Amino acid sequence: MPLADTSQGPIFYTRSQGPRSSPPLLLVHGAAGSHIDWPAQLRRNLWAQTYALDLPGHGKSPAFGSLTIESYADAVYAFAQTLGTGPFVLVGHSMGSAVALELACEHP
Repeated sequence: MPLADTSQGPIFYTRSQGPRSSPPLLLVHGAAGSHIDWPAQLRRNLWAQTYALDLPGHGKSPAFGSLTIESYADAVYAFAQTLGTGPFVLVGHSMGSAVALELACEHP
């Protein structure tokens, strides 16, 4: 079970082994969801390295959930910093899109 030990607590994730020639995708699920909300074809794609995480308090991430979009955005940013992926493409679903937008505004 891959866990990233971030400054915001441990975050569970899955990773595809796509090529590293383009920025990786970072999939952010919606409220009460998890990484498995993304179709397997997207989570396991071969055309891009892809990370599907479980936000704190969701799925297999053991930390408590958050009450604000901002704090989830901070957790996603800490996740990306811990993995050292460099630039990445955020893909959000439902609440995850609000998290992605907040993160993009705070850390362009």
